[in-house]
Amino acid sequence: MFMRRWLCVLLTMLLCVFYGGTALAEQILVVANPDPEDRLHLRVSTSTTSASLGKYYNGTQVVVLKTYANGWAKVQIGPLDGYMMTQYLSDEKQASAMPLAEGAWQGTTLYALPDIQSNSQQLNGYEKLCIMGFRDEWCHVYVPALDSTGFVHASMDALAETNAVVQSRAWVYNPDSADRLNLRQHPSTDAASLGKYYNGVPVDVLELAQNGWVKVRICEAATGYMQAKYLSAYTVASAFPLVYTTHPQQLRLEPRSSGKAIEPIQSGTGMTVLGVCGPWYHVLDENLDGYIQAAYTDTQLKR
Repeated sequence: MFMRRWLCVLLTMLLCVFYGGTALAEQILVVANPDPEDRLHLRVSTSTTSASLGKYYNGTQVVVLKTYANGWAKVQIGPLDGYMMTQYLSDEKQASAMPLAEGAWQGTTLYALPDIQSNSQQLNGYEKLCIMGFRDEWCHVYVPALDSTGFVHASMDALAETNAVVQSRAWVYNPDSADRLNLRQHPSTDAASLGKYYNGVPVDVLELAQNGWVKVRICEAATGYMQAKYLSAYTVASAFPLVYTTHPQQLRLEPRSSGKAIEPIQSGTGMTVLGVCGPWYHVLDENLDGYIQAAYTDTQLKR
């Protein structure tokens, strides 16, 4: 599978070396436009008048190969080399602004390069595509299910017309995989916690809030705010615990006994825990998510 895990390979091989505040070696940065609805050009040279190789959304990872005194950097995005303005790149995590295109991609071709003669593979079945950037008749995409990047021969407008382009997708990423990320009622660390979520939990970014917060939805049952610096635009290894129910109970839409019952859960059922919400677990049961009472499981997780 071409380009599989190219980001992780580069991340482990490249070193970040600094002298006097100037990067002297390759490093991983992300696109960080002050206006998250804007995109950053990948140019063929260090000039805003040079041809564009594509426009990239916030959260897209780039490998910096060289920096210049005029405020430009030579970067690599997958197989593409070009130049970006350093003022719009950051070493801090950014909330992903990459649109998520969902559809039945049966027969759609994923190319290694924006060239129909390049190596390719078929996207068979239902896939989600994170659109990192686009140019003319090509979209540069990341396929979470394959953990791979490539190019789809379609314009951004055509993709939007034939598929549901929805909010951006991100994944919970704590530097300490044993830690959890709070889902807050409001965009503040002082706001009530609606649950603490494990690494690898996928979230839909509903709104790019200010001051480092984003409004997110977790599956179908939970909506709130998370700090953008703990969200990754790329898939993260999951740290979900597995628990087993010790008594029959209901999977509920809300973390309370009066919450609407979704389906009955039998004793001895294994459940994947996405997050801990006080005395309740937010769990995934095949294609359904909801809440079960922690007291009626075999494992009492840290609250």
